[in-house]
Amino acid sequence: MLCRSQRRLVLASMLLVALTALAACTQSSTKATTLPTPTTGAIEISIDRPSYTAAQPIGVSIANNGKQGVYALNGRTGCTFLQLELYNPTKKTWSPTAPCGTVDPVRALLIPSGAHEPFTLPPGNNSADANSWVPGTYRLSLQYGTKPDASGDVQVAYSSAFQITA
Repeated sequence: MLCRSQRRLVLASMLLVALTALAACTQSSTKATTLPTPTTGAIEISIDRPSYTAAQPIGVSIANNGKQGVYALNGRTGCTFLQLELYNPTKKTWSPTAPCGTVDPVRALLIPSGAHEPFTLPPGNNSADANSWVPGTYRLSLQYGTKPDASGDVQVAYSSAFQITA
């Protein structure tokens, strides 16, 4: 049988373990994923809002602030040269989504110096509803190069991350 001081020690130890576990749970559940900010450089991608509903189109602007034109391959999301990427929080990776599937052949398109082009990407990566987006965290990317076949000093520009909600 435990004496009073031993019981207090056992209770204090149990309380300490419970508080430590609670603190660990609180800490891990409040860790937020740091979302990427847009890249800066010759090509800049901006979006018109930080979040969208599943039925809203995504408004995008591409600017070439560089001193020379660059080339990008078409055939990506919405059959443009933009690639929509969905974040997988479990794997902590970005995956291409909403492929074009209809462009033949893929061509390199010139983005001239000083260009500022708006695009609208209509919803369409949800297999259950062709007119909606799958909810999640997204970004846009654009791979471009300095040669007419989109090769040579190849770089990638990214938009800031944004949310699509149900």
